[in-house]
Amino acid sequence: MNLEYIKNIKNINIDCEFTLTRYLYVTRYVKISFIIALLEKDLDKALFWTFELYFSGLDQELFGLLWVVYYGFYASLNPELFDYLLESYNSWVKSEDFDEKSKIVCLMVNNLIIRNYSIDVFILSKLANAQTNDTNDVVLTKELESKNFLVISKYIMNHSKNMMILLQTYKEILDYFKKKNKNKEMEVFQKMMKVSGVNPGIILLSLMFTHYNKKLKIKMNKNVIVDSFDKNLDDFKTIQVQDDLPAYQILPLAYEYEIFDENNYIHLFDNRKNLIKREEIIDIYQYKWLYHASFSPVWFYRIQKYNGIISHSKKTVVFPEEESMQDFYLFYGYEPDELPRSIQNKSIGYISNCEEMYEGKTWKTFYEKYGKNGLYIVE
Repeated sequence: MNLEYIKNIKNINIDCEFTLTRYLYVTRYVKISFIIALLEKDLDKALFWTFELYFSGLDQELFGLLWVVYYGFYASLNPELFDYLLESYNSWVKSEDFDEKSKIVCLMVNNLIIRNYSIDVFILSKLANAQTNDTNDVVLTKELESKNFLVISKYIMNHSKNMMILLQTYKEILDYFKKKNKNKEMEVFQKMMKVSGVNPGIILLSLMFTHYNKKLKIKMNKNVIVDSFDKNLDDFKTIQVQDDLPAYQILPLAYEYEIFDENNYIHLFDNRKNLIKREEIIDIYQYKWLYHASFSPVWFYRIQKYNGIISHSKKTVVFPEEESMQDFYLFYGYEPDELPRSIQNKSIGYISNCEEMYEGKTWKTFYEKYGKNGLYIVE
């Protein structure tokens, strides 16, 4: 991610919620699809969404997502994996070999998907944020003893921006679990916050559930690290125009998976989905795709290479030189508006009624499907 791209993003004050990836998927829905693929333990699909982000130039967003996923689903049963993920990221930063860096990313995902997970932290952080009750009178020790997880989570999430209260809360949690080396535990907590950038409240919840799992003798995963794989990384690289493959034929080849499949829980992860009209999505995908794609580094560089100008006020991309424009569209003219609707639906979905799409999919059904390893029970 170069300085010109960073400067472009930081110097604008607009709504970037419809950032599109290299193959014109909505970025935030790719992230959610990646999480669901992990929960389904579908490695092929998880890697597809991983590299959709990675080869869009969104590597830092991907690593941020891996940390969010780790604390939201894996940390409480896999505390040892923190060191592995951090070492892997540092190795990725140091490496100058393109294929080696891709391999590191692949292994990080592989080492998540082979492990058991719990949805406790994720679901409680979501439910807690939806609660409006006051937690000022909460007696933490009492709630810890009664395993009143929702109240504890609400208390922690309410103070997730107050570091003094969070640190004091963790001290009380360590006291409750009779931890001896409290200073070391506190140092680990602070290190986790520093290196991951994840909401400190979510990190603290994951640590609390780790201590509960140990106290209750819940089986933890062994410290086994997968260091090889049988995937061909070339399969995930961006499809390029060839003599016998024009740009407009690329998306039908690239759309191996669709965003809105039968495991779609997007509305639980992202409430804004219900506010987006399908007509708006279609208009963006068919006619404004290049502007919204320009927020992905891969598209920003392409536009820059052919001297394109991104107008944030008009939400357009223009090429002052006719020859440059023709060259650009020769290689990147995906023409999504000309694609069959069945192909377009891979990216934007096919059901116009959101209530129909999400019928029967609630936190309760999400828990019933994915919550078997957790301590919290959704009523």
